[in-house]
Order: sequence, then C-alpha cells, then structure tokens
Amino acid sequence: MLQMSFSSRWFLPALVLVLLGCDQLTRKEGKKQALEIPYDLENPSEFILDDELHEISGISPLADGKSLAAINDETGKLYFLDLEGNILKSKWFHKGGDYEDIAVVGNGLYIMKSNGNLYFIEDYAADSIDSQTIKARLKDGIEIESLTYDEAADKLLLLVKAGDSKHGKAPVFAFNLRNSSFGVDPVMLVDPKAAHGVTVKGKSLRASAMAKHPITGHFYVVTSINRMLLVCDSQGNGLASFKLSKKKYPQPEGICFLPNGDMFISTEGLSKPAKLFRFNYMGTEIPAVDADSLKSGL
Repeated sequence: MLQMSFSSRWFLPALVLVLLGCDQLTRKEGKKQALEIPYDLENPSEFILDDELHEISGISPLADGKSLAAINDETGKLYFLDLEGNILKSKWFHKGGDYEDIAVVGNGLYIMKSNGNLYFIEDYAADSIDSQTIKARLKDGIEIESLTYDEAADKLLLLVKAGDSKHGKAPVFAFNLRNSSFGVDPVMLVDPKAAHGVTVKGKSLRASAMAKHPITGHFYVVTSINRMLLVCDSQGNGLASFKLSKKKYPQPEGICFLPNGDMFISTEGLSKPAKLFRFNYMGTEIPAVDADSLKSGL
C-alpha cells in the first residue's frame, strides 16, 4: 500500500509535464493553430483541367450548387465546369485582359480585373451574355487579386494582392451591391501574423484568392507565392495557417465553397496541367487545445 501511494503522488505531475512538453514541442515547430479546420488537406479529390484553363485565375459556385463558374487569366471568356472540372460550356463576355477572380451573386455574376474594375453579367444562363463595366474607385497603383461575395453584408469584397511592407496586412475594400458604390476605406485588414506558425516572405501576404465559409463565416485565403492557406476571422485576424505542397499546388489561384461546406482550390499549371481540388467538409472547426487549458483541465 505504501508503494502504491508513493507512485500515485508522482504519476499525475509527471503526466502533466509530459503533456506540456509535447505542447511546447509543437509550439517550437510553429505548427500550433488557434483552430483545426474540418478538411483533410493531404487527401483531396484531384482533377486535371483542360488546356484552355491552364492559367485558371478564379472559381465560384453557381446557384445550383452542382457546377462552378471559372475564368482564365488574360482571356475574356467565362467557363462553366462540373464539380470534377470538366468544361460544360463557355461564353465570351469581353475582350482579353488581366482578369483575376469571379463571384456569383444569384443568377448574375461579377468578374474582376486586377485594377478593381468589375464586369457584371446579369444572367449568366442566357444564350448570349453582355457585360456591364463598373469602374473601380480605388487609389491608382493598387493591384486587386481576389473577389468574393459576402452575402450577409450584401457586398463584394476585393482583397489587395500584397500587404504593406512594414506590417504585412492586406486591405480589403468593398463594393456595396445595394447602392452600387465602392467604399473609400478598407472594411478589414487581413493580418497573417496573427496566425500561429505563419511565415510571410518579404513581410508581404501576396494573396491570390479569398472566400467566405458558408457555415463558419470565416475567411479562407490562399497565397500563390508562399503557397499557404490562411484562415481569418471577420476582422481579418489570422486564426490558422497551413503550408500547401509546392508539388501539388504550384500556383494556387482560386478558392470557393459549396453551400454544404465542401471546399475547392484551383491551381495554375505552370509546367504541368492546371488542376482543381475538392476537399469534403468534415464538420465544424475545432479550437486547438493549448497547454494552459490542458493544465486547468487536469
């Protein structure tokens, strides 16, 4: 009995030290996250895209939830894809240009140029489509890389490609769909440094696409140069970051979600074919357990 009492006195403190040590090791490796996302980033469904989409630059789900709209950089052509990336049909909407992203809103859609100009198509299902040009009211020299629809705010959000050199924060401007006007000031700042373990080359975000999660409300941002997936709250504060494989995602340029939470990421081909990846939604995001909460639980 005395021997069991002695072992019991030492077992619990030792267990706490082991668990805390494991957590500290995780922190040192820079992999500790504020939350764990409900996707298996290592094992998505993978689809090779047609050569016409070699420089795919934006994707967005259509209203039916069974197909995607996509654009190819430098080509004024709108593509409709099934959920395996096969081209169902395509339509010309404008002459060639530096088109960066696309956002579907109801039966219409908006296509964005790198200078922030928008091309509005009222009914993308019509046999022939015309686009209405909406000039951006942004400062000269700002390069916009991402366009996403925020249904709750009824606004289009335009994410600047690079954050400032000092802080790395990338501003997000808004186009109000209720009065068809651009806001002068940013509505949020995407801050990658708030995420645990995130590293940004040259202190610049270099975002390539952003989409709002339909269930959690968080914003997911992909970067093409750093090849990261960054998860942010509604203010742009980084909650988690994940490194994307250079071999699998040579230049990720698009991201979107189906209403059920399934996530799609598209990547340009560079020296290989462009691809579309589908990640099945596996439930809600889970806050990561840290050493302090583990200790208090014991």
